[in-house]
Amino acid sequence: MNWFTTTVIALSLTDTWPGILEKLSQAPGRRVVFVVPRRHQVLRSAPRLRALRTAALDQDKRVALVTHDPAVVAAARMAGLPTFGSVWRARWFPWWYIPARRRSHRPLAPALVYAAAHAVVPLPRRGSLPRPPRPRAGSALHVSTSWLGWFHAFLVLVLVGGIITLAAGTILLLAPWASVWITPAPERVQVALNFTAHPGVEEPELGLRVVPARYIEALVEDTVYAPATGRRLSPSERATGTVIFTNRVDQEVRIPPNTRVRTATAQAIEFRTTEEAVLPPRRGARVEVPIEAVEPGPSGNVRAFTISQVVGPLALQVAVTNPEPTTGGGVKEVPVVTARDKDVARREALRLLTQRAIEELTRKQRQGEFIPRQTIQTFVMAETYDRFAGEEAENVGVRLRLLVRALAVDGSAARELALRALRQSLPPAGRLVRDSTQVEVGPVTAWDPTTQTVYFAVRAQGTYVLDINEDEVRSAIAGKPVEEAAVILQTRWRLASPPAFYLGPDWLIRQEWIPSAWRERMPVQPGRILVTVDLEGALREGEP
Repeated sequence: MNWFTTTVIALSLTDTWPGILEKLSQAPGRRVVFVVPRRHQVLRSAPRLRALRTAALDQDKRVALVTHDPAVVAAARMAGLPTFGSVWRARWFPWWYIPARRRSHRPLAPALVYAAAHAVVPLPRRGSLPRPPRPRAGSALHVSTSWLGWFHAFLVLVLVGGIITLAAGTILLLAPWASVWITPAPERVQVALNFTAHPGVEEPELGLRVVPARYIEALVEDTVYAPATGRRLSPSERATGTVIFTNRVDQEVRIPPNTRVRTATAQAIEFRTTEEAVLPPRRGARVEVPIEAVEPGPSGNVRAFTISQVVGPLALQVAVTNPEPTTGGGVKEVPVVTARDKDVARREALRLLTQRAIEELTRKQRQGEFIPRQTIQTFVMAETYDRFAGEEAENVGVRLRLLVRALAVDGSAARELALRALRQSLPPAGRLVRDSTQVEVGPVTAWDPTTQTVYFAVRAQGTYVLDINEDEVRSAIAGKPVEEAAVILQTRWRLASPPAFYLGPDWLIRQEWIPSAWRERMPVQPGRILVTVDLEGALREGEP
């Protein structure tokens, strides 16, 4: 069993004596508390409570009662059992009684305890008990009533009173605590600076307003195509027809495919046979053979009987003519590359490659740097076209090799110098609120390519509050009434809102016997005052 385990048993009006003993034996722990309701008749007897105490001692337990019944309280005092007004006090307040000596014989049986409890002896009436003998002088029970005894009693009374007064003063001095919540009034501050950046600068300088810069380069190469916008008519189909070959000799003549024939006009138009033919071996024999113009276009459309010449050795053996005109030769509109198309392709190639080069430069820049657009320079290292002007083509392509150079300005150094200038512009007792500063780098106001110098502006702004020393606040309001402390804080420091005060502990502040002048006063000890400076609240107050 554990001395610190307390078992609470709530009795009802129907619980009997054997049931109470049974609950006692089954209760864990060495401390058992019975909650006795009013008008409970079983435990109003002092002998029965003595029996309950004896039964508990036999089980190595201690028993206490929680009751508001005067009869039970009186019986418990006669039986030597402690009583309490609440379960909480019975749990946490120390209680004990002088245990009886453990008897050497075995504990009484429950039946004997039950019998002894029911043999209730009636209480003697008041005045029926004999008075104890009065102690005589010189005996062991005699107490001297001389002046020395009264002096000793007076000293004891003074000592006890001093201890109580000292304890009460210590509690009133050390127990109170206070929490003060202060929100400083925010102020916005900003500075605008003009900086210069140059590749020859190695370290930033706030006095000269200069920051470093460096050149970065990117080389890109690619082919870009643009559609051809020129148009012209071009032969599209070959003219076709038939010719009749006549044999001039008395032997068989074989006419192979692709045999050339032409007109007898000033501008001869050539045709070729598309099939093989054979002339019989007699003079004047004829054969009809299909032909097509060698060159496409309408020039192959000739009149009848205009084709009369055979090209090649067969001209001595055969004659040719066309009894029908040739037809089918036509033209169509085709795209043609113009000089403007080449310029468009070059401009598009410059745009795309410059954009790609800028992306490459962005990857090469360091953290905190920025590239002014004014400093970007492009150089065409190679330029080749795949089409000539006037050439038939769907598009024209140009292959460019481009070198892009730019100036990377150290923006981090400019931001640091701007923040430093912002802090220098604050009042002596002010400090910036964390995460309230904003720095804007740019725009670029000028670019001098001759001196390779960039001129740009930087604007820094932030929220600051007056620095409130917590120790000074504690010393200023220690021991002051709450209203006076509020006036002192609002007069000495600029606050966004009245300060908030919280006094404690509650068990001391709510005591009615303590004067309100003490309960509504700051602790005398500055260390008992917790001061909180709400900078986040100051930042919220400073937001537009």
